[in-house]
Amino acid sequence: MLDFRKSHLPQSELVRWLADLIYPGMTRSFPRNKRIRMHLDRAKKKGLIRTKKSEKNILIHTQSFLRWVSRKKARGLDW
Repeated sequence: MLDFRKSHLPQSELVRWLADLIYPGMTRSFPRNKRIRMHLDRAKKKGLIRTKKSEKNILIHTQSFLRWVSRKKARGLDW
């Protein structure tokens, strides 16, 4: 389980967590993770999600990620 109290979380863990929530019946597969990552990349380009790079990972600002996900859900947008 992810600790959303942290200020930043690794993008790979957030993608995995979100894919498990959205596609619970699908096994861990490349297409579902790619689809989620595509949405994240688009949100980063629009400035809706802030990021920070570490040596190994792209770290996503937790609060901006949660705000983005809740807006996406509230608007009923498709994944």
